Amino acid sequence: MHFDFDRQLLSLAFRFYSRALSFPYDELIHELHYIFREAEKCIESDLDNTIAAKILDVINFYQGEEMSALHAEYARMFSYVREAEPLVPIRLLDINPGIDQFRLMEEINASTNLYGADDAPDALPNILELFSTIIELDDDHTIEDFFESFLKNSIPSFCEQIFQSTNINYYKELAKGLNEMIYLLREDS
Repeated sequence: MHFDFDRQLLSLAFRFYSRALSFPYDELIHELHYIFREAEKCIESDLDNTIAAKILDVINFYQGEEMSALHAEYARMFSYVREAEPLVPIRLLDINPGIDQFRLMEEINASTNLYGADDAPDALPNILELFSTIIELDDDHTIEDFFESFLKNSIPSFCEQIFQSTNINYYKELAKGLNEMIYLLREDS
């Protein structure tokens, strides 16, 4: 994993995508703008600027969508319907069944500040929020281990599924931004 980024900016970026993947609500735009403004203060390099610019692109597409369309698309992609699996799985264990479930649950249980973790603790918004906290508080080895174990191979397939499944530009831009950030963090990029 590359560590050529400002840590606080990276933490804010993962927090941003965590919120952006939650069910859309009226005040969400204010949260997204706040996170962007905080991230903007942390820009120290071209790589930092690239991540912040993608966040701004996602915000701009969010503002261009009707709330009812966002609600309908979120439900269409991520909701269970009559016991059928969602079009795009949002739980990490469904996205990548090969990950170490026991270890993931240990990581989740060790964190006390997961957003909405009661229903589906391994939902990707919760995992991104957890990783945001790990980036802020832990050493490089712990950060890299979590990234390699849970995100590096899971996020790109998730983003591809969103990009292929949605007709809403906001979700396409969200998938592109998150996927690009993961790509930039990979050692092999």
